[in-house]
Amino acid sequence: MSTPTYTMPTPIRASAVLTTGEVFHEIVEAKDLISNCNQLSLYINFTKGSLTNALVKVYTSQDGTNWHAMSDITYSAGVGTVSPIVLTLTASAAFTFQHEINTKFIKVGVQGTGTVTNSLMSIGVNLGNK
Repeated sequence: MSTPTYTMPTPIRASAVLTTGEVFHEIVEAKDLISNCNQLSLYINFTKGSLTNALVKVYTSQDGTNWHAMSDITYSAGVGTVSPIVLTLTASAAFTFQHEINTKFIKVGVQGTGTVTNSLMSIGVNLGNK
């Protein structure tokens, strides 16, 4: 049995102040690897300054042109509702977001709401197989 190899996350966003407009960070370094991977791990470090909250969204594409928000489905009384996954951060935190993937291209969008002064975020990524 082989031992899994761990690699440090690849930075896709250096620590920087958030803006009120969504800023996209494409996972360029891994384009050739994504088609062979089925797991996405984002390592997010967030320092809350004056903003209300920070939003993180993941988008996928098969062709690198047409993007789709990563979504989830919830059920109530037998009816399914599909909604984009939006990670909402309201306090400083360091956490990992993991999700299964089946796509060739991925990009991450980040955005602050309210007054974004002194609110910082950095993101690293690992892709792998389950």
